[in-house]
Amino acid sequence: MPIGRNGLNPVVYMGDWHEMVSAKILSLFINSLFIFACYTISKLDKKE
Repeated sequence: MPIGRNGLNPVVYMGDWHEMVSAKILSLFINSLFIFACYTISKLDKKE
C-alpha cells in the first residue's frame, strides 16, 4: 500500500487504530462488568 496523504505509514496507523479499538472494547467490558456486579448485588440485597 502507498503511504497515506498525511504521511503516516498505513501499517503504523492500523496498529494505532487497533490499539484504540482494543482500549474502547476493554473499557466497555469493564463498564458492563461493573453494571452486572451492581445488578447482582442489588438482587441479592432484595432477596434478604
